[in-house]
Amino acid sequence: MGDHDNAGGVTVDDLEAAFSLVANDIRFRIVQELWEARQAEALPMPFSELFDSVDVQDSGQFNYHLDKLVPRFVRNVEDGYELTFAGEQVIGAAVSGVYTDTDVTVDGIDVGECTDCGSTIEARYEAGRLDVQCVDCELVVAGGMPAPPVLAASHDPESLPRVFSQFLLTRSQSLTRGFCHHCGGRIESSLDTESWDEPHVQQSCQACGVDVGMAVEAVVLDHPAVVSFLYEEGIDLRETMIWDLDWLFDTEVTVASEEPLRVELTMDGDDERLDLTLDETLSVVDVARS
Repeated sequence: MGDHDNAGGVTVDDLEAAFSLVANDIRFRIVQELWEARQAEALPMPFSELFDSVDVQDSGQFNYHLDKLVPRFVRNVEDGYELTFAGEQVIGAAVSGVYTDTDVTVDGIDVGECTDCGSTIEARYEAGRLDVQCVDCELVVAGGMPAPPVLAASHDPESLPRVFSQFLLTRSQSLTRGFCHHCGGRIESSLDTESWDEPHVQQSCQACGVDVGMAVEAVVLDHPAVVSFLYEEGIDLRETMIWDLDWLFDTEVTVASEEPLRVELTMDGDDERLDLTLDETLSVVDVARS
């Protein structure tokens, strides 16, 4: 295969080399044993214990495969061996089912009522993507959000609405705080005032190049003034379904000025309202309660 550039300057040859290192039964068992030792707080694992636990008859063969994993997936320290971050990610990917459980699906479950039209909000999971949207109107809570199969496979059907809601909120918070949900790279956020009917947020990863569009309202959900305002209105974000937040979908976001760029939005409560002003970097520069 050719040596073509991918996201972040990684080449196909780089990827082939990395994946081939763990595409072997003995090597994966080494990684697995080190992970179990980590869970038991028994790291670093001495060579003799690791050799016995992997149960390979030929020590030369074992040494060969262990050396292939060092230093990318396994670290050789003074008292034995332990996993690197990449080694832990291999186990995480195996458990999540990202590369194996491609047949996990959730066929359109009712998760709540649409705040726009009163119809049904439906969640679907297929091919590693989560969709949450109204069955009748154009309200989309999440469109094709990447999600590991274990998210749907490890919970009872009746708990899935809450699980999906918390997953979406967590992903939103991760992006807002500057971390890519694909690779963990740095996210840069900017205001897009031209591509949508109203200002939107463009989240761009500086490592893998993924772009995500997000409503401005979703970005400020993480702000302390918003969290406290909602709590005083009887809304706990840890317990509330994200699609039940009518403010999240009904608020009008307006451009207050072009130079410097400022956008404004308002949250209406029972007795008070919260006015927020954001700059071009999505920082909240003004908060007012009235």
